[in-house]
Amino acid sequence: MVVCDKASSPINIVSNVGPCDLKCHYSYNYPQMKLSAYNSGEYLNFEADSAGSQQITKSPVNYNNGWYEVSEIRMYSPSIHRYGDKKATAEMLIIHKGLTSSNP
Repeated sequence: MVVCDKASSPINIVSNVGPCDLKCHYSYNYPQMKLSAYNSGEYLNFEADSAGSQQITKSPVNYNNGWYEVSEIRMYSPSIHRYGDKKATAEMLIIHKGLTSSNP
């Protein structure tokens, strides 16, 4: 699944960028839920089970005054990004879709 046709990944994430004050407000309220994992070959894909699928939409995320919900959770091993020029053992991506914005 292509999430963003203008993706800029993978990147090298460095810690000396500085604080993100007032440039990227991010708050979340992820609930506990039962998930099923599927091996896609390149990553593990996590989906809410049918009984818990309604819970995933009740978990809004606020990013820069826009509201988002979880559309997909992926686990890569090793990581797809580098952290200080090194890959991590694993990396979890939580992909959101916009409720008040069309941007993922």
